Amino acid sequence: MLALWASACAQTAPKTPLFEAPFAGGKSGMCSSQGSPPKEFWLISVPACESKCVADPQCLGYEFAEFLSDHRGYKRCLLHLSKITHSIPAYGFTCMRRKNAQGNAQPGLGLHTNNLALPATYTRGSVTNPVSTSWTPASSSFTNPVIRQPTGFFGPGFAAGANAMVGAQPIPSTAPECRGVKVNKNCGCCMFLSPGVDLTVMNCFDLRGADLRRANLAGAQLEGADLTCANLDNANVKGVLLNNAIGIGSTWRGAQAEGLDMEQSNLKGADFSGANMIGAKAERAQLDAAKFDGSNIEGAVFIEASLTGTTFTGAKGMHKAIFEFTNGGLGFTGGGYTGGGTGWNG
Repeated sequence: MLALWASACAQTAPKTPLFEAPFAGGKSGMCSSQGSPPKEFWLISVPACESKCVADPQCLGYEFAEFLSDHRGYKRCLLHLSKITHSIPAYGFTCMRRKNAQGNAQPGLGLHTNNLALPATYTRGSVTNPVSTSWTPASSSFTNPVIRQPTGFFGPGFAAGANAMVGAQPIPSTAPECRGVKVNKNCGCCMFLSPGVDLTVMNCFDLRGADLRRANLAGAQLEGADLTCANLDNANVKGVLLNNAIGIGSTWRGAQAEGLDMEQSNLKGADFSGANMIGAKAERAQLDAAKFDGSNIEGAVFIEASLTGTTFTGAKGMHKAIFEFTNGGLGFTGGGYTGGGTGWNG
């Protein structure tokens, strides 16, 4: 009897949680870690993701993301093999660290902040720096202060301190509106950028001509921003909110752009060649003459988008993207798009 009672108690006793939210940033967001790249799994559930981490002695935590781009959804699990320092707020992401994992962040180690003296009152939608679709700079040099970014904002290839690009010069945009524009890191609001930043709270929207190559903007809220002729090649823009923004002639070549939300934005002539855009949202976006050549658009949504002259040559995941009620034809190698509004055929 005693043995049976002990067995029953063991079965009903509450289990001690093996995971907890990061001390800095909380559960709802993307995990930030440095070191070994995480292991990636797709189309599994949260319990399955957690179980994989439990079974892997090297796993120090996991990130689960669900890109609700359509009725199917796309689920991704990342097992982090390096210490999780904090989480970056982002919709649809969950970050959990293994309890008592050595080297993880301690209380008090948080996200980078700019310690700005913000206005006592703020009305969402009021624009300090009005955006413009016809911006033509008088010169390629700006007088704004030099950027002071947190460690890790720019990826490999940038020198510490001055954030100067080492090696190759930026590849210019091919959009006519950006002819002669030289990108630089001293745009009107560049100094405030960091992972997870909310520029709408700062009432700052001017990112025209910004050199953001390899920048880490994961989870940033850039609604209404002006990214005309900006260069975001190889940048981390996962989960960035870019609704109602302007990015005419901007370049995003090779960017990590899973879950990028650019609904109702004007991105005419933008170049997303080679970008990873799984689960991206581009409903009612203006993407005329944009390039998605060689990109991965699996699960991306282009419902009611304007795609006149847009090219998808060599793009991956075309058969799993949604092109319903789009305006304009598409150009790509391989055939299969019906045009006009019924989407992919096959």
